Amino acid sequence: MGVTRGYWGEFGLVVALTGAAALLAEPLVLVGAAGVGGWLVARHYAFVRAVSDAAASLAVTQSPERERLSEDDSVTVALEATLPDPAPLDLDVRADAPVGVEVDDSGTGDSDDDGTDSIADDGPSVTLPAGEREATAAFEARCPLAGEFRFDRPTVTTADESGRFTARFATGEPATVTVDARGPRDLHVGTGGDAIDTPYGDLDTGERGVGLDFAELRSYVPGDAVRNIDWKATARFDEAYVRTYETTAERRIALLVDCRSAMATGPAGATKFDYLRRFALGMVEYARQRSEPLGLYAVGDEGLIANRAPAADVESYAAAERRLRELAPGDAAESDRRAPKDTSPAIARQRARRLQADDSAYAERLEPFFAAADPYVERIEGDPLYGAVRSSLSRVSGALTTVVLTDDSNRARTRAAVRAAARGDGTVLAFLTPTILFERDGGDPEATYERYADFERFRRELANERGVAAFEVAPGDELSRLLAGHRARRRAAEAGD
Repeated sequence: MGVTRGYWGEFGLVVALTGAAALLAEPLVLVGAAGVGGWLVARHYAFVRAVSDAAASLAVTQSPERERLSEDDSVTVALEATLPDPAPLDLDVRADAPVGVEVDDSGTGDSDDDGTDSIADDGPSVTLPAGEREATAAFEARCPLAGEFRFDRPTVTTADESGRFTARFATGEPATVTVDARGPRDLHVGTGGDAIDTPYGDLDTGERGVGLDFAELRSYVPGDAVRNIDWKATARFDEAYVRTYETTAERRIALLVDCRSAMATGPAGATKFDYLRRFALGMVEYARQRSEPLGLYAVGDEGLIANRAPAADVESYAAAERRLRELAPGDAAESDRRAPKDTSPAIARQRARRLQADDSAYAERLEPFFAAADPYVERIEGDPLYGAVRSSLSRVSGALTTVVLTDDSNRARTRAAVRAAARGDGTVLAFLTPTILFERDGGDPEATYERYADFERFRRELANERGVAAFEVAPGDELSRLLAGHRARRRAAEAGD
């Protein structure tokens, strides 16, 4: 509840009359002061009662047309206020658009009589006039960034007819809109250009490694059990091959996502990171459907920027999805360059903690910016991917399947990180993006194919590591064109001979 200048003027009149009555010893003046004061109290009581009744019976809903959309898309949000019985007051209902959402100023709405709907600087609103039961409005909200955006409970403001008293309260329920990053549509996951049938299939642990709904053939290495040799494949290829037999076991899944600057290679919306993120979101959905404990670890150029231990509750899956949509290659480095020289990570964290204890609207607006001031959870010297395995994944107890999502730009370090994750009882699924398929420089087609073939040899070498299965994640259309062109050139060369 609040009061205006008009109230304070009349309250001052009551005080003045009371003082004059005391000084002049005039009872009639005191009666006048009591009359004005009583009138103010009666108006205040009537206003409080009217607001209390309205707050108890007012139903406010804000309904996004869609709860999930893509980056830079717009969504229509309907704002509706209804009362079972008319109120004696005008009720202004205002939506609270979240930070990062742009509200269009061309909202449409309808209300009875002189009811209005508007989109002011502090948010879209609709007015339910006194004596009316319903008012509605709609506004457009554009989401230029990926993430989860929460429209907080709408705020209702009102005043009495004389303008002496005001009230403000929140009502209704919040609404959430999830914005997905625009991702590639030709995701290919497989080996040597051949797509695997179920990229998000059951993660089963075999005696020697991890498969995806199939038993994987790989070259024999000293130490493999003789009983696991696939004699038919050995006879066909003149080389010993073993088949990993799958035995279902409950394991923890750790997604290790590479967000370093090199992952930004590729066209806008179709970078190496975009393809790996789409695959990672599928892995989160896989884990959710099967209640598999899942953790998320992400590395930037200088260390960890996400560190969530494996968990199987609903909030953990949702948090992993939100973080994946927020991540972008090189973001941490850009944030470091934008930060003032005299602002250390410790100072940024201290200010963020102060903002968390502040309930004001000003602090609420600033909190997201301070939360992003230091993007690193832990800074790591040397190779961040390898360091994340040694510093964070090594702390996870129990059987762990590490899903490594990276590229082939630094093969020695990738191999070291994968080997470290596969130590002991650990098993690794490595999903690699071939850099050559994202550069698209229009060079010699055969040289491009040779670079892809070199990547494939590296992938096979990695897959032959103990406890490791390695796959390619690539733009399917580009890969198909590359392989088809190579086959056509080879046929033409054979025909020429």
